Amino acid sequence: MKKSFPVLILNWMRPGNIRDHILPTLMKEEIVSKIIIAHGSPETIFGVDKLADGEIIRQEKVWHIGNYASNTALKCFRRWELIRHLRREGLLEEECILVQDDDIVFNSGEIEKFISAYEEKKGILITGSGGRNIVSGKYVLGNIYGKCDITIGQSIYGNIDTICKAVDEIYRRDIPTDLYIYEDDITISYFTLTDGNIQNKQHYSVKLTMRHLPQNNAVSMRPDHLNRRNRTLTYLLKNQI
Repeated sequence: MKKSFPVLILNWMRPGNIRDHILPTLMKEEIVSKIIIAHGSPETIFGVDKLADGEIIRQEKVWHIGNYASNTALKCFRRWELIRHLRREGLLEEECILVQDDDIVFNSGEIEKFISAYEEKKGILITGSGGRNIVSGKYVLGNIYGKCDITIGQSIYGNIDTICKAVDEIYRRDIPTDLYIYEDDITISYFTLTDGNIQNKQHYSVKLTMRHLPQNNAVSMRPDHLNRRNRTLTYLLKNQI
């Protein structure tokens, strides 16, 4: 029998995507042990009437968590910080976790393929929505399936302890905050490596079928998106972090 795993989703600007599409689908997945909704604003919470910052309200296997201050301070990186916090508090006992964005919903049964890829040791981190490669020191747009350098943040599956160690290491280093809070998938991909060489393709992208949801205000739609990603990557490579 395959091990179950939790799913963590950030809620901030698109609560309808989670409430109406993602959550109903995940509730049907027996392989999902819990669904953690990290609410970034009290203005867009759903499923509960009130939720204080830091409060956890459990409804069956759905956990609503007030994550407001972290949203302001850490942006997208708050998902990795929250995983570390929940692990330290003894609230995450599973081996692995899936972190996914609020603009995709996987078809029924597809997320089991994360477990298969992990058990076959295909990659440290595994994405179901396309990876990225580095060419001549530059971040290249375009989905890569199979071995890849970077797992993009739409969906990342990995070992919880490995993720926690990466967060510890990121905090230990003197990295400009705006690099890792916005380009969190690049930094988490980098600091989970076993040899420090991001171009050794230690991660993996398994091609899963999914439905795309509205992407209004998506980080990837910013005009400076590619420049920001290359700035982060250049910093990590240049400083041999």
